[in-house]
Amino acid sequence: MREVHFRAFDRKAKVMFPVHKLEWNKISNNLLHIGGVDIQDKESDYAGDVYYGGPANKKTGTPPVERYVLMQRTGLHANQPLYFDDIIDIYFGDRKDRRMIISNLWELVDLINLILDYGAKFVVVGNIYENPELIP
Repeated sequence: MREVHFRAFDRKAKVMFPVHKLEWNKISNNLLHIGGVDIQDKESDYAGDVYYGGPANKKTGTPPVERYVLMQRTGLHANQPLYFDDIIDIYFGDRKDRRMIISNLWELVDLINLILDYGAKFVVVGNIYENPELIP
């Protein structure tokens, strides 16, 4: 079985963090809690590191929106792992062709087709939450 990786964006704290723990209600199949640690040092014992997360249905802002946005890693990797809601630049050789947001499975399939059929390369330039100015 392959490992599935997630990260989450906290809309209130304006921070992206790796998700280490997801808690589900087994009866209703609802996500209850998201937890992650922003590891400041690879050799860390978690002392001094920042814990993020909370109830998955927590709201923030006006109008109220989900505080935490969960993003799954796609399995593709360029300069860094590609997650859903990432913004990428697509290249054919040395020529930049377009900028694209991978926000759903169909856009991921389109990217894979460009890679397999035309030899395209991609570079992750940001994500829609931390870098809204990059949205095409």
